[in-house]
Amino acid sequence: GVTRHITTWNPHTCDTMSVLHGHTSPVVALEVDETGGRLISLSLDKCIKFWDVSSWRCLQSTVDDSNYRPDNYITAMMWDPVMQTLVTAGNRIKVWHHIGRESGEETTSHETPVCAALYNNKFQQVVSCSSENVQVWSIESGQLVFKFDKVRVLSRSP
Repeated sequence: GVTRHITTWNPHTCDTMSVLHGHTSPVVALEVDETGGRLISLSLDKCIKFWDVSSWRCLQSTVDDSNYRPDNYITAMMWDPVMQTLVTAGNRIKVWHHIGRESGEETTSHETPVCAALYNNKFQQVVSCSSENVQVWSIESGQLVFKFDKVRVLSRSP
């Protein structure tokens, strides 16, 4: 979207519950921390905000100052409720172990932007993919477990 605001809705009445203001560029991703009662938002300028869902107030903001090349964007974000860890990805994966405090561990993983990242709770791994490869990462160590190179997209014939 192009909006800098987050609108929350009551699913039963379809009424607006709250409009969250604070981002200065469009919001591109949201994650919910159900156990902590937080909403996590990511904007195009790589600003990450943690919101309290009971008061709808911003608890903390942080900006990822990493330079992702060729495009300087975070293209995927996921929240691990078990490890209380945020994982973001541009052309590499970054693990944020504590709210608003960076882990210091940054691993170059993909040469092209990450288009998706999924967390597997059973294996404690993150699977990330780009247009060139699919990679599997250990969430505990942050190390690459294995990868598939030369990924091809197969199209179906009608």
